Amino acid sequence: MELSELNEQERIALVAVMRLCGPADPEAAEAVAEDAAVRAIAAGCDALLVCVDPDSQERVRRALAARARVDEAFAARLRDAHDRVVRIRRRAPPSPAADDRALFEVLRCPEHLAVLEEIRERLADR
Repeated sequence: MELSELNEQERIALVAVMRLCGPADPEAAEAVAEDAAVRAIAAGCDALLVCVDPDSQERVRRALAARARVDEAFAARLRDAHDRVVRIRRRAPPSPAADDRALFEVLRCPEHLAVLEEIRERLADR
């Protein structure tokens, strides 16, 4: 699937997730993770992957909580996301991690790398 085939909400969510996992530079990642997390949840993501470190995870948690305190619609969206994730976890508990090499091969396949490059280009144009 091409990035251009996604609707606006899907693009916002995808870019937000890429920003959460984004810049390898920890200082740059800190600058965008909080906003990206809020945007991802608002755009329809039910779960976030904050890859940087525990401090970033805590900043993201605080950003989500702060937005929920001042925006009832966002708070409701956050509760919906939580409820869906809990239901999924109850139906399909996590299994042991897959072989790292196999996972790496999937994530680094040409299709995924092409989408990542397109996202980077679009972010650079902003």
